[in-house]
Amino acid sequence: MKPDHKVKIYGKNVDIGCNNGNSRPKCINCRRRIIYTLVFKSDENENFCGLSCLFDMGTTESEESEPEILRRG
Repeated sequence: MKPDHKVKIYGKNVDIGCNNGNSRPKCINCRRRIIYTLVFKSDENENFCGLSCLFDMGTTESEESEPEILRRG
């Protein structure tokens, strides 16, 4: 996955972006600072450090089909 992609995972539209700012956001699932170069941000302004946290959060909310790529930015 690359920055500026959009995916839909468990009904959430997720933007994949660069994490290159001075401040590092916190992951909403594991509550740790995101140290990786990519950040996954949902439409509800929720930040995730990786796909594992995103899938963990999604499985508790709904059971939907496979993730899909919506568009490339």
